[in-house]
Amino acid sequence: MRAVSLLFMASKKSDKNPDDSGKKPDDSGKKKQPANGFNLLDKGASFPSAVKEALAASHNRLKTNPGVMYGALPSNQMLMLPIMDFGFQYLINGKGFLSGRVLDIIGPDGIGKTSLFFTICGWVIQHNIPCAHLETEGKPMDQERIIRCLHSDREIAAKIFSTLSFFQAFEIEDAADQLETWLRKIRDPNSGDAYVPMEIPAVIGLDTYSKLMNKAEAAGYHFYEEAKKEGKKVGKSVGKSEKSSKAEEVQDLGGGSNFGHAKMAHAWTRRLPSFLTKYNAFFIIMRHQNDKINMMMGAGFGGGTFMSPEAKDSNNRVSIGGRAFHQSAAYQLIINREKYDWGQVRGERHKVRQFINISVGKASYGPVRTLRGALTLIPRGDTETHQDLVLDFSVGLPDALMQTGLKMRQKSLSEITVADLKLEDASPEEISEALHQRPDLMEDLGKRLGLLGYPATFYQLPPRNPIFDPDGSKPKANMPVPPPPPPPPPV
Repeated sequence: MRAVSLLFMASKKSDKNPDDSGKKPDDSGKKKQPANGFNLLDKGASFPSAVKEALAASHNRLKTNPGVMYGALPSNQMLMLPIMDFGFQYLINGKGFLSGRVLDIIGPDGIGKTSLFFTICGWVIQHNIPCAHLETEGKPMDQERIIRCLHSDREIAAKIFSTLSFFQAFEIEDAADQLETWLRKIRDPNSGDAYVPMEIPAVIGLDTYSKLMNKAEAAGYHFYEEAKKEGKKVGKSVGKSEKSSKAEEVQDLGGGSNFGHAKMAHAWTRRLPSFLTKYNAFFIIMRHQNDKINMMMGAGFGGGTFMSPEAKDSNNRVSIGGRAFHQSAAYQLIINREKYDWGQVRGERHKVRQFINISVGKASYGPVRTLRGALTLIPRGDTETHQDLVLDFSVGLPDALMQTGLKMRQKSLSEITVADLKLEDASPEEISEALHQRPDLMEDLGKRLGLLGYPATFYQLPPRNPIFDPDGSKPKANMPVPPPPPPPPPV
């Protein structure tokens, strides 16, 4: 009995302190974790895999009430999705996007709508915010191009890419169902590795709404598909009553109008605000810009317009979906082309960059502004560890800095002197790099412009992932400690 008791005491002692040295175990080899314990980049590719497993375990058409919220947010807490580029902060008048809102991106084909979405993903995933992309055009962006949007460091960009979730849909109701189901599953504590705490925002993107089929188009498409599979001739193998019912449901190719898209967009946007608020999500929708037809032109009423094509496109908000997304979007950005930048590539002259203008079509939180950017067509500055970003907003940064009253002298577009940054005859790229290494100056400039989040009062950014913390210090939230109240006056 004494031997057994001694063994029991020894086991308890070894459990408490295995090396029996009185020193605390060395935890220097452990991976750093954010303050809230959730590390998206540490999960890597296991996160989207866990999401897929959780979605497969649930019913595809979840239409019932999902139950109580998985942890409500304080009513006075407004979370921001961080923007890592000061020029883009100037454009939207904030240090980030407010969660629970809708961003509407409108532009012609090949202008960089999808690139802008993944650029935003690259910023927010650095703060452990998960992102999902739903593609509708049958031509998803290739992996290398997506990685080039996320970060200039190749290794970090690959880590960010591994956390993305990708879906595909071709009908409006199916697209809404997939995005909403993804949000429900990552908020469910029973989803295992796919679970994301409610205090961390999430991003869902629909690319694009314009190419989705409405209910009538989808019904007609599936009806003809079934008829072809069965080898029947449409209209001859059904009775009169069945014919009439099919005629009401089926919309032939080229028939009907875009009213179905507008009707479903209005129905969806009526429930979207409560859904995004409940699940702490940010919705980015991309839409194709349609031609704005002036009915007065050539009709004997004077007609025509004196605006340049660039100015006309920057004010053109015409797109499939009616006014539903115009009304629901807190942020609306319109992208239009400017000119090409030509260069020599392997001895041949090519278009290497496309200059673009991003205009604010609707601003719920600030003035209407425009930012100039560049879309990389052929990268020329790649190294083993560095890669050129697809979207470069540094070309428009000098114009934004001039609005702050910063001491600047500009000889040309590529020769700018900025005294506060100790730069002389510098390029916009050099100015951008120097500014983003001066958070104190960015804080001062943000206050001058009145950007939301400078200083942070009611707004809070999620802590940045420790992988971006080179000095090893703990990540700090953007929410400052409020000063103590003043003492009461003497009686």
